[in-house]
Amino acid sequence: MAGHEQLESEIAVIGGGAVGLAIAHRLAQAGAEVVLIEGNPHFGDETSGRNNQVIHAGFLYPPGSLKARLCRPGRDALFAWCADHGVPHRLAPKLMPSDDVAALAALQAQGRAAGVTDLALLDRAALARLEPALQADAALLSPSTGIVDAAALVASLRDAAERAGALLVPAATALGGELAANRHRIAIRSADGTLADLSCRWLINAAGLGAAPLARALRGFPAAHVPPIHFARGQFAAYRGPVPFRHLVVPLGTALEAGGALSFDPSGQARFGADTSFVPDRDYRLTAEVPPAQIDAIRSWWPGLDATRLAPEFAGIRPRVTGPGLPPGDWRIDGPGVHGVPGLIHLFGIDTPGLTACLMLAGHVADSVLAPQPNGVPA
Repeated sequence: MAGHEQLESEIAVIGGGAVGLAIAHRLAQAGAEVVLIEGNPHFGDETSGRNNQVIHAGFLYPPGSLKARLCRPGRDALFAWCADHGVPHRLAPKLMPSDDVAALAALQAQGRAAGVTDLALLDRAALARLEPALQADAALLSPSTGIVDAAALVASLRDAAERAGALLVPAATALGGELAANRHRIAIRSADGTLADLSCRWLINAAGLGAAPLARALRGFPAAHVPPIHFARGQFAAYRGPVPFRHLVVPLGTALEAGGALSFDPSGQARFGADTSFVPDRDYRLTAEVPPAQIDAIRSWWPGLDATRLAPEFAGIRPRVTGPGLPPGDWRIDGPGVHGVPGLIHLFGIDTPGLTACLMLAGHVADSVLAPQPNGVPA
């Protein structure tokens, strides 16, 4: 964008992670004029690209929550998308070991309520037959969990959005703007420092870690409707060499918070984490060594761990609507019915399982934008 341009679009999407790209694709595919603005030079560089790449089955979330409603169908939609678009993915059954059998049974019941009917509760003997190196009194088996190549998924969503006619603008920052009854105006700064004004009928704030700051920078938006967002940082550790496990392993409780979960990248390389700590801003710096608490968390279910094979790999940050010591909370998709501003949707706190449910999140938002109004015209 050279110079101080005046741009117009029917819809502006701010944020080019998996969710923002999926929204842009869904709306452009429906015939809408869409511009997507992404602050980083590459799409999916923040939350979408810094996670364990797990496709969640949908049983971990409270019944009735947005996460519970969108995760299970999101998993099915994502598997179909990956198959249709050549995105590397596979089933990767998950075990959740714990000595608290009642907690595992509660998760199994919660899964049934969400339509996840294939969960199996294993006792110590059954678990030992399945994974002899894993030690726990019991475990919950999720056969329909999977793994996806997150970078390839983001690339497929980017390409699909462009083919559908969306204009994607990387390395451009939404600085804020003015809200009005008919059209909103957003100030955009490109990588070379030039400015542009983008006018749109609908503004969709899918900026992830930047969603709350952008909402606060919109003149005319009630500050009381901007929730405090907490940055939950997680560091992953790579494991050099093979591990004696075929399943993903996700322990319950403090072992999970300390980074004791096992996952695999799409090539089959094992990694552990992420742990959870809260930071005031984006901070992707790695510790010099794997924290002792993470080593202890892994050994709580794998006593044979060779800790010398562990090394810090990368860190990611999840935006949460709740802070330290509290459950992650539910997503917030706040449209005009919540805050009273026409033509504006904010997505706040889109953490796990946002990657799994990105297509369903896109449909949820697009349905709100495209729904007929009482006078018979689109919203």
